[in-house]
Amino acid sequence: MHISRRLIIASLTVAGLAVTLMNGASAGVRVDLTQSTQGLNISENWNFKASVPSLVAIPEDRNTQGMYFCASMDDPKCVATKNIGITSHLPTCDSTIKTNCISSVYAIDPSGKKFEGTFQLRIPDTSTLDFSAMPTNNIPQGRGQGGIWKIPGVTHGGGNENFYVTALLIGNINKKVDAKVTTEQATMDRIDAGIVPVNEKRGKYSPQFGSDATNKSTDGSVNGGFGTGNLSQEPDKESCVIFGDGFCEIPQAFPADYRFGMTIKVGSPLRSGWFHGRIYRPDMTVTSDSQSGQIITIDALPVIVPSVYERLAASALSPELRAYLSSPVQFAMGGGYLMPGSTGNDAFDLSKLWLPLIKDKATTSQGYWEFRTLESAGSTDLDKCTSGSSGLLGVVTTNSLVYSAGPPSFNKESETLDYKLLSPHYTSDSQTATGTYDLLIRSDIARCIYGFSKAPVQASIQVVSANGENQIATTRINESDGWIKLSAGGFTFSSPTVKVKMTQEKPAPVVVPVPATTPAPVAAMSSASKSVTKSITCTKGKSKIVVKGAAPKCPTGYKKAG
Repeated sequence: MHISRRLIIASLTVAGLAVTLMNGASAGVRVDLTQSTQGLNISENWNFKASVPSLVAIPEDRNTQGMYFCASMDDPKCVATKNIGITSHLPTCDSTIKTNCISSVYAIDPSGKKFEGTFQLRIPDTSTLDFSAMPTNNIPQGRGQGGIWKIPGVTHGGGNENFYVTALLIGNINKKVDAKVTTEQATMDRIDAGIVPVNEKRGKYSPQFGSDATNKSTDGSVNGGFGTGNLSQEPDKESCVIFGDGFCEIPQAFPADYRFGMTIKVGSPLRSGWFHGRIYRPDMTVTSDSQSGQIITIDALPVIVPSVYERLAASALSPELRAYLSSPVQFAMGGGYLMPGSTGNDAFDLSKLWLPLIKDKATTSQGYWEFRTLESAGSTDLDKCTSGSSGLLGVVTTNSLVYSAGPPSFNKESETLDYKLLSPHYTSDSQTATGTYDLLIRSDIARCIYGFSKAPVQASIQVVSANGENQIATTRINESDGWIKLSAGGFTFSSPTVKVKMTQEKPAPVVVPVPATTPAPVAAMSSASKSVTKSITCTKGKSKIVVKGAAPKCPTGYKKAG
């Protein structure tokens, strides 16, 4: 699925950090090719610190009209508009907040023992854009950007038991122009959740802040100044996963072989039942609650993902990359870096042109645990088979730098589900990088795509290099409890395609048995046919059939009569 560059991230350059995910409603900016350097940032978890809680008045035409923050739903700016964007880092469930919240965070050790986490601290505690929950309208509380949970007994690489946890929920509510919200219900478009082992560091750090169309853009566009910024002054501020007042949280290494999980309660079904993310071998359920909402539970292993955070001298840009950046369309930018995200056409196009210039090597390679919803199935075949479906439909995860923005597409020629990846061939320490891929797809959806019956399905995974050669990969495949689960690992990058082939044995031809009391008559044969046609009688219990042919055989389950 192609996501327009105009609808991803705004640019606001403040102290070197500027990005946002606010409803995908902000505009990008044109690349300034007169600069002495150009930067590319494809990394994980930046959206957590870049997305502040907010209500945004979104106009009909974002190219000519500004987007503005609202203090509440009754703010005149939100009253005047038809569409209001909602961004919330969900709070912890408690006696007063029972939906649109995180109800549990946990870890599971290699033996299967479960360790429950406890909420410790919201980060930051308050901000100028906070807003109250409106449960009757399915509007979550907007306060803070996640928080710290402690999982007793689970010590990470930083030497403590603290983990930053968030579930970023993004949606909108539509109403009449120049009218307050009354009984309208908010729709939640997507969720992005993560768990990060962290250590707190004190210093000259400050919380993220938001800026709307009142902030003038650098390229003259109406909403080019819409976004978020940060005034932290410490040299390692880019390493922070989240900012507090006078401190930030620095990511640490996950403990080896532990699965991590969380349960999230949302007030209404998410628009998409497809999920993807940075996890390995996930187990996930999406169930309905008694109040027409959903309960999302997932646990999985963290996975090592490469990132690219590099600047190139203008003189080092290839003619192809320079031509691409000269495009008249606008690009997602943050702090002077191109930020296409890890999915979609821009991510593939930029990475393909950029990686050869940095010797096909990652800037960093570290562990992540993150999952998010997909905006669309991205394939007419999958759309056809998922229309009207609810709950969890499928999960696709990989550790590739960039990957297809959707579940696998159905290749009608090869009859395979194809999944495209693109990643540096080398890790940050110059080792050959190895890939992981997981697909969980509901059995009924897979059968619909292929036109299969309810009989068992066989599946295989093939990893094909860009030059068409098959790669050796470790694969696991099984079908149980209504799910087909496939996993591949150990293959190498740079630009492979994962092909999932599903097959099903064709049913045996139907043979109508002849009752024993009325044996089938044998037709008279001409002298010419007697030499080539034979007939035998086959029995199964009380049933008899006659089989004819040059070398007749009894069907499975029948025996030749003596």
